[in-house]
Amino acid sequence: MTDHGTILVADVGGTSMKLSAVLDGAPAPFSQRVSSHELRCADPLGAFETIFQTFAKNHALAFDAVVMTVPGFVDRDFDRVLYAANLPELNGVSLSSGLSKRLGVPVTLERDAVLLLQGERASGVAQGTDSVLGIFFGTGVGAALIENDQVFRGAGWALEIGHMPIHGDAEPLDGLKADSLEVYASGRRLNQLAETYGVPVEALFEQEGPPALLDDLETFVRDQAFATASSLLMFCPETLVLGGGVLDMRGYPREALVEQVRARATLPPKRPLDIRFATRGWRAVLDAAQALMAEREASFQHAALHAHA
Repeated sequence: MTDHGTILVADVGGTSMKLSAVLDGAPAPFSQRVSSHELRCADPLGAFETIFQTFAKNHALAFDAVVMTVPGFVDRDFDRVLYAANLPELNGVSLSSGLSKRLGVPVTLERDAVLLLQGERASGVAQGTDSVLGIFFGTGVGAALIENDQVFRGAGWALEIGHMPIHGDAEPLDGLKADSLEVYASGRRLNQLAETYGVPVEALFEQEGPPALLDDLETFVRDQAFATASSLLMFCPETLVLGGGVLDMRGYPREALVEQVRARATLPPKRPLDIRFATRGWRAVLDAAQALMAEREASFQHAALHAHA
């Protein structure tokens, strides 16, 4: 694998951005979390630049490249952000080229779910899988599908399942359509429940609450299972990886989720359903960063050769 020197890695989410680095081909032992609120400004490129440079200074890093995730639709040029519901300030921004000019190093973008799943295949729970679907429930809901080492992209932005319709009786939520899965089955929904019932969001699943809260949480898990089973039936992978910050919460009922998914995913007889939970967390992005750069460079070189043929 090509050595890209020191790579600054940023996992950008709707609630926070996690920063670390790849040093000499290995994930760095240090990291930092920054509130995504700092990106909600008129100049998100400037905010990214400041955050990255400050992180590098704090850790005495001289980085040669940047790999970063985007929580939303990225154009087929892997540059322009088409739509990020949880960070609308990025909509329409040419993030890769804009940051590359400011920082003076190459900046590589990828959907967050893709890198999370690639990292799990590289060093996590999905090692050795050839056909794997990953669904990640965090502030939003993202998914990725890998078949024979190839990421399925459709017309360029496939598997944005957080926007799939699931109900129709809720109010629109900050740019999301009223029937979108993220309205019902993401961390944003849990924040609503925490506010409604006066319970700390991190404690929602680990304490006995009022019956109404327990009913709402049961519905929350059911909706996650409904969307997961629907995705399984559409793509029919050999392995399913479930992850994200919501599923890592204390007390989250993982067994109930799996039971409901199995009950709803009608599969052929004698076809086992291989369900695994992600183990690498956001650091899966670090595991996949260097391979992503090598893959993207090879793709661009291939395109350039064909252009001059």
